[in-house]
Amino acid sequence: MELNSDEQRRMQRYLLGELSAPEKEELEQQYFQDPDCLERLQVVEDDLIDSYLTGELVQDQRLRFEEQYLGNPARRKKVDFARALLVPRPARLRTWMPYGLAAAVLLAALGVLLIRLAPDRRPQPARPARPSVVASFSLTPLLARDTGSGFELSIPPGATDVRLLLSVDSSRTYSSYRAALHTVEGSEIRRWEPPEAQSLDAGSSVALQLPAALLPAGDYILTLEGLGPGGAFEKLPSYTFRVLRSD
Repeated sequence: MELNSDEQRRMQRYLLGELSAPEKEELEQQYFQDPDCLERLQVVEDDLIDSYLTGELVQDQRLRFEEQYLGNPARRKKVDFARALLVPRPARLRTWMPYGLAAAVLLAALGVLLIRLAPDRRPQPARPARPSVVASFSLTPLLARDTGSGFELSIPPGATDVRLLLSVDSSRTYSSYRAALHTVEGSEIRRWEPPEAQSLDAGSSVALQLPAALLPAGDYILTLEGLGPGGAFEKLPSYTFRVLRSD
């Protein structure tokens, strides 16, 4: 995937909160309607995170990144995950010691390791299973004339899972569906492949489920595709919603 320098800089300024309100709205409309644009934005986002973690950002960019980008909990988790992958391995021990002593130390270390790796055969008390609490919400597609963030989903504090019921055009026949959930900034949250996306009510709705912990307060966009008679997935209207949290 190729990005020209102007588009890359524009997307980087968007992630750093440097675009004006009209420029931001224009870019968001582009990736709402064009999955390829959303994919390019994700590439720029990954490069920006890498540059931040490796210290390649200049001072002004680093401050903007910490103030704007890391202010979102979902994006902060993404940076934490990327940071964990960059942790260097411990330096090798360089201290010289006689071969006999080195062998004794190695054998002792192997013995401790084998003891720790041996399975614990003591009976373990049964842990009571935590009951699942599913919060369900119905969504209708985003139309071209619609404005704003779409539906507001208020997730109760005790919910363990969220079930989304997507209204679809029942006049079209699709054998299966796939879907993807992103923040409006472009960070991917979850994907569903067949048969995870379940068609219900004779094809008039599609059900998706995910852990409630994956949905902190914020704005989201959900894209849906249906597998047509020709064996190819067709893009369907998108869904937007805002998550509200009281916990």
